[in-house]
Order: sequence, then C-alpha cells, then structure tokens
Amino acid sequence: MLFAAGITVTLISRTVNGTDADGNDVWAETTTDIKRCAFDPGASSEVLQGRDTVITQPTLYLPRAVAVTPTDQFVVNGRRYDVDGSVDPYTNPFTGWSPGTVVRLMEVTG
Repeated sequence: MLFAAGITVTLISRTVNGTDADGNDVWAETTTDIKRCAFDPGASSEVLQGRDTVITQPTLYLPRAVAVTPTDQFVVNGRRYDVDGSVDPYTNPFTGWSPGTVVRLMEVTG
C-alpha cells in the first residue's frame, strides 16, 4: 500500500540488549524511515483520576513488506507512539486486494 500523497514515518525497532543493575531490561533501538504511509489520528480520551491523563489511539497504514513487532515504536509528525496490540495485514473483503499492514498505535501523556 503506497499512498501517492502519503507521509514518511520512522519505525523504531526495539530489542532487549541486556539488563541494568536492578535487573530491568535495557533496550537497543534502530530507526528506519518508511515512506508513503497513511496516518489516521484516531480518537483520544481523557482520564481524570488524581491526574490528567490523555490516551490517544491513532492507526497507521504501512506497505506490506514492513516488519513490525508489538515492542516497536513509531515517530509520526514528531510524536512517538507505542505499537498497541497485534499488527495485521489488510485484505479488502470485496476484491481480495491486500495492499498493506494496519498498525494500531497508542500514546499516553500526563
């Protein structure tokens, strides 16, 4: 799926590279720019329970050849998002056309 007027996003591939002194995972990151993608800003919700938290859940549409894992992140329009859940290929139910991959994202602030 290549969108003629699509945007360029940055895939941040994350892998565990070891542990720190407290036993927490240490992540190594590599970045890859992906061109001609589509971005749906989606919805956001506000949670008010002792602090002001905003959860944003956009959707990203990528070319099929891009490999994405649930631990990866994306930078879109200067904002960094986590991959939220599974990454799924898209197939049109009417034509069988399989243009690419759908990635649900999440950003939590506050």
